[in-house]
Amino acid sequence: MIKAGASAIDITPQKPVQLAGYPFVERKSTGAHDPLQASVLYLHDGTKAVLFISCDLIYVGKETALRIRNSIEQLYGIPQTHIMITATHTHSGPATVTFIAGSQDALQQPVDREYLSYLEKQIPQAAGEAIQRAEAATIGTGNADVTGIGSNRHDPHAASDLNAPVMLVRRKTDASVIACMIVCSMHPTVLHEDSTLLSGDFPGITRNLLQQQYFSPDTVFLFQLGTAGNQSPRHVTKANTFQEATRLAHILATAIEKSVQALRYEEVADLKVLSARVMLERKRFPSLPEAEAYVAFCRNVLDAAIGGQHPAQEIRSAEVNWFGAKEMAHLSQLAAGGKLEETYRKNEQAEILIFKVGTFLCVGWPGEIFVEYGLEIKQQFRDTAVITLVNGELQGYIVTPEAAAKGVYEASNAIFDPSGGALLVARTKELIDTLQ
Repeated sequence: MIKAGASAIDITPQKPVQLAGYPFVERKSTGAHDPLQASVLYLHDGTKAVLFISCDLIYVGKETALRIRNSIEQLYGIPQTHIMITATHTHSGPATVTFIAGSQDALQQPVDREYLSYLEKQIPQAAGEAIQRAEAATIGTGNADVTGIGSNRHDPHAASDLNAPVMLVRRKTDASVIACMIVCSMHPTVLHEDSTLLSGDFPGITRNLLQQQYFSPDTVFLFQLGTAGNQSPRHVTKANTFQEATRLAHILATAIEKSVQALRYEEVADLKVLSARVMLERKRFPSLPEAEAYVAFCRNVLDAAIGGQHPAQEIRSAEVNWFGAKEMAHLSQLAAGGKLEETYRKNEQAEILIFKVGTFLCVGWPGEIFVEYGLEIKQQFRDTAVITLVNGELQGYIVTPEAAAKGVYEASNAIFDPSGGALLVARTKELIDTLQ
């Protein structure tokens, strides 16, 4: 018999902080639109336990996640490989990671170490509360159709994944909802650099809608980022406002509520946990003259788009490609001087975690991963969710070879070769096969 408990704790910064997610702009928080939370779901089968921890942050850095996992293991005896700490990836939360690609950006302020210490206290506390609240539960799983919240940000007709796995955990006593988790392959980036209010973006607003309109105020909502490296609301939003974030939140909340009617419930007898590591291949950077020539090329494309009064989405794509080219030029310079060694040493081993809850599989990958890799897993294995940003951020993206050839933003500032995606997929398939 499965027991489940859930808890949410406030992680809103109590003072102005550097907001993360948009380079080459000075952006300090001026208040909070909606509270940031760390949401925890605890499952226990009588012999082993797993923890899902989702935070309203852009990232939970690898070292921060490791310290939190260590703390939870020491306090509650849950092994580190049984813990997935993730971030919703809101771009309206505090900076939590220093990115090597942006280390030349003078407008980016250092990460607030005091805030990281605050996270390292709050999150284990929430985990303890979830464990204490554990009671007999039933688990329903299914999928929500989240059409309307976004698309592939490079081409709205290219690969996307709008089939979002849902897990609903109910109390056995009265069938009330303990927790709702969705794995959604979409960047929460309705809000842009002109917004200086702390916010969970549309996932944070969705939580409030679900608690107020569908479930109950004490229901814990976990938004998990799927393979969203090249997915965003860019082509569906009319403005970068809270009104638009709320519109998308209504779409997501309605999709979740509709999916609940068709969930499959099962008596889960036990939990299974698998883990492995793969070594990612380092990217070969162009020479500095080649990189600088690409910066100039991208700037010309941007100027032409602006001068030709192209659609706002096209201008934005050209702008971020220029940002990525500038970051790649910086990385090329660092690589030539041997100054990326420490970054690689800390990030080149990518951890894979798999939690099996009944027939439902949750695959956990670190970093920001292009959607094509998640689709490959989901197409071969039914009832599978692929969660990213698990226990670390990889200092950037894992892109496809095609994206690398096109020189898009994510490929430019990535530090790993595109072969990393195929490695993650292949090793994950091997692990899942052992469960069949």
